[in-house]
Amino acid sequence: LAQGLKSDLPEINDATRVSFYWGYLALTAGEKMFNENRILFADPNFFTLFSFPFEKGDVSKCLSSPNSIVLSKSAAQKYFGEQNPIGSQIKIGKDKLFTVQGVFKDFPSNSNFQGDIVLPLEIISKITQVWIEPSWKYPAEINTFVLAEQNSTNEKISANIIDYLQAHVKENPEKLFLQAIKEIHTTKTGWESKPGINKSYLYFLAAVAFVILTMSAVNFLLLYIGSASQRAMHTGIKKVCGASKSVLFRDHLQEILTYIMLSVLVSLVLIILYNNIFAVRFSSLPSIKEFDITFLFLG
Repeated sequence: LAQGLKSDLPEINDATRVSFYWGYLALTAGEKMFNENRILFADPNFFTLFSFPFEKGDVSKCLSSPNSIVLSKSAAQKYFGEQNPIGSQIKIGKDKLFTVQGVFKDFPSNSNFQGDIVLPLEIISKITQVWIEPSWKYPAEINTFVLAEQNSTNEKISANIIDYLQAHVKENPEKLFLQAIKEIHTTKTGWESKPGINKSYLYFLAAVAFVILTMSAVNFLLLYIGSASQRAMHTGIKKVCGASKSVLFRDHLQEILTYIMLSVLVSLVLIILYNNIFAVRFSSLPSIKEFDITFLFLG
């Protein structure tokens, strides 16, 4: 399907196939042997179509050979330590040897792509129980990802794919549809390896966060106004000494900004303590791995 879409539909620039294999494969490198159950089988253009960071190797040729294998950074360290794994061999099963052609940065924890081993899709039937028949008559557990033209729409491409599929599969053609990658976390697709979330929950949590922030802002203003009224004598002395309204406003603004900066520093210290103490000691607690610095300015 992927090759046919690339060659016959002009609105599709590129396409790649991926199969997520959750069974176990025994991998051996020297005296180290592990059973791996997070394995991806993909077309040679998998790493060029997607933008996953590559650590070592040639990203355009890493899956071009049927006996090539690509490891995640953590898998490379697990099998080869600190030495360069490029060109080293890994045995799968009893006698199938593969050469390490690349090392990629570990997939993010929130990504639907999860796995430490990437192998060529063409050999999936040779080392697993998954059988892929190169025919339109037999469906397979393969996910096809396409890179479409920038101005094309999902509806138009989906309609063209349906017509294309009906032309090749006469009896009971599969119903295929396109879905943007950015929507897979909030819309059920059937292939996601991470559970999705209902958009209603996101809107509800955002509303709750907005209410809490509003209440906090109102509470801060009331407390500040109350404390400022207690310093009326101090403000009066400034006026007598010739302080203008702009000077008084600037002094109050500096005081407010100082409070904000102190609260930001305290929150950063709490995040560091949480990640390094509480999240480590209590494994059930999620760690805060990503923090967008823009939130400091938005807050």
